[in-house]
Amino acid sequence: MLSTVSRTQPATRDGHITIITHQPGPEDLPWARFLLGGWAGKVVGDPDRRLVLPNSIVVTQRPDRLKSRMLSKLRRLGSVGLFHVADDRYRARLDSYGAFAFVWRTYYHTALDGLTVRQVPLGPRGVDPIVATPSDAARRGPGERLYTWSFAGSRSTSRDAMLDALAGVDGGHVQVGRVDDPAGIAADHEVLASTVFAPCAMDGTHLESTRIYDALENGAIPIVERRRWLDYFGLLYGSGHPVPSVRTWAEAPELMRRLSADPQALAALQRRVVDWWSGSKARVALEAQEDVEHLLVGLKTPSVFGPLDKPAPRWRNRIENLRQHDADGLRERVHLRRSR
Repeated sequence: MLSTVSRTQPATRDGHITIITHQPGPEDLPWARFLLGGWAGKVVGDPDRRLVLPNSIVVTQRPDRLKSRMLSKLRRLGSVGLFHVADDRYRARLDSYGAFAFVWRTYYHTALDGLTVRQVPLGPRGVDPIVATPSDAARRGPGERLYTWSFAGSRSTSRDAMLDALAGVDGGHVQVGRVDDPAGIAADHEVLASTVFAPCAMDGTHLESTRIYDALENGAIPIVERRRWLDYFGLLYGSGHPVPSVRTWAEAPELMRRLSADPQALAALQRRVVDWWSGSKARVALEAQEDVEHLLVGLKTPSVFGPLDKPAPRWRNRIENLRQHDADGLRERVHLRRSR
């Protein structure tokens, strides 16, 4: 059961945390506002990376590009958080983390295990506002859904292997191509709201993608990949998460058929996934808002969560990027194409 958090009047001037954006696009802002909850204040663009404001959070892809003078100001001020987003290639050096009062980041980094960085899921896109409670569409049962499985998105080696493996599974809906414009994203959400399974192969760069969370928002059951040496989603979500995973996409058809063979069990799994995602969102947001209360506005005695003193060395970023990929995926794709 989630603990409650005191919501007394904060000690900031207007009771809100200013969101300062550098390069991220508007798709990052709904998730940032959801994590901040009632603390979310106005959004200020800072493309030149020069603005330092008390009681604020910087949302950026490249914190390593902040100048040393600015980092010194941030460190002295002690009331600015960092939300490090969209670093799917693990390019950014992490030394700058130590200048911030707290750090949140997307794209889980195993070298940061046990350090004072809050690692959060990517969150959905095209959903604004994001709320913790499931939508009516998400509550729609498997028997009410038109498609057994669906995919919409760009091509990649892993996604081609996935589509080859699922070609023989009836009830699929496939749209290969980019869906980055608002109309395409809205159409993708409509399809997912009518889909039972949403296979989510890596996008060519990273195992995690917003497609997973778009599926969860609409009550489709994602199927994700796990690597031989990296159970990424087990680390990010915890070992008890209910999202099905496959080692290779050749396993996916049998997994889907087995789950579909028992309609009651399938419906129970879908409800579990929907409820798990709703609870996970609420928990992540609660913990994020406690960071704000502990470290920015001083409503509570500071917790053990504090500035990062020893960021991961740069060479660990390269290893982290390599661990997302798996030569088995390429071999699987070649095997499937030859066998057809």
